[in-house]
Amino acid sequence: MKWDESVMSYVQGIPHRYLPCWEKQEYIYFVLHLPKERHWVAVEVDIENWEIIVYDSDIGATVEAAMESYLKPYSDLFANLIRDSGYFQYNNYVHPVELGDLSQLLPLHYRRATSEVVPQTNSSGNCGVYAMEHIEHLMLDRSLEHVHDDNMLTFRHRWCVDLFYQNLTW
Repeated sequence: MKWDESVMSYVQGIPHRYLPCWEKQEYIYFVLHLPKERHWVAVEVDIENWEIIVYDSDIGATVEAAMESYLKPYSDLFANLIRDSGYFQYNNYVHPVELGDLSQLLPLHYRRATSEVVPQTNSSGNCGVYAMEHIEHLMLDRSLEHVHDDNMLTFRHRWCVDLFYQNLTW
């Protein structure tokens, strides 16, 4: 796989755009839209454990087979991008490939966090706010227990203020 220069500069970091270099990062976070379900989820790429974890506030909205079809391309993509970045050559999954091992680079495995970890919503329409809050809480190493329906209006107001004042540094 050959990566476009703009993709590699994203991985290498763009300081004036608040995009850190992936070197020494343990996790990569992003929000994923599931178009058929019209639903948003938070995704954590755990580089050390070679795993993609989905944090879904409405697990019942997407059957497992559909979630698997959404995550399969990311599983292969991130494996190659992590290897090609050159920052993780000592990772247990990248290291054998870098040493010339003839085995192919394994795709990242993926799973959904359970409802015991991710509080579930009782209504629709808040999945995007849930996804952003899940990422923020994970990045700050906070429990997800307070990310629930009763706090959604507060979270929406805080995001509006933070976005308006461009107060988005972590």
